[in-house]
Amino acid sequence: MCLLAAICGMSSCHEKDDGSPDDGGTNYPVTIQLGQRTCVGTIVTLFDLPTRTSPIAPDLMLGLETVTESYILTYGGHRESEDKITIDGTEYAVGDRVEITGMASSTRISDTQEYLQLEILTIAKTSPVTTVLGQRTCEGTIASLPNPPTGTSEPPLPGMVLGLETDAESYILSYNGHWESGDKITIDGSEYAVGDRVVVTGTASETVISPADKYLELEIAAIQKRSAGQ
Repeated sequence: MCLLAAICGMSSCHEKDDGSPDDGGTNYPVTIQLGQRTCVGTIVTLFDLPTRTSPIAPDLMLGLETVTESYILTYGGHRESEDKITIDGTEYAVGDRVEITGMASSTRISDTQEYLQLEILTIAKTSPVTTVLGQRTCEGTIASLPNPPTGTSEPPLPGMVLGLETDAESYILSYNGHWESGDKITIDGSEYAVGDRVVVTGTASETVISPADKYLELEIAAIQKRSAGQ
């Protein structure tokens, strides 16, 4: 999410003590300390912000995008203009899923613009979260699906994997715990290829890598082709 878009959505008018709108006399920027908080999200690049002394700031900065908010990240009081940062010997790059504990602040730079900042105290990479949804039977068409991001490198990763497209959802198909990168799979002597209409029974799961990146997976227990007209 572009930080400037987030800023506009967060903005509100200042008021004087008597409740009337501020006439622009505020001496910006104004920073409010929000205290310590722990946030889980994805490292992203955010557009730098215009300031009173530098109205155009085209650079990118390292940030954290959570489900609800975007933060500019700082460490030791400094912002990072690259696409990665190294802390205590560990590299954290754009696309990494992380948990950060730090000191949050909100800075208003005009009557209509403000941004959130998070000074890193501790940071750790988090694994994708997988939830088992139970056994289900799905009818659909075998298809090649884009390989999903893993949370350990910048998405998306190259390549395709074999999947199942139903009327409502798309699943990555796995068999004995493995994904198939080709356009077909052979199970118990029968070949199932892209374009085949099939019924698959198996264990479904959902993996969440970031607020914007998630995928469904179906571990094949049984699979059967559907002939035309069935």
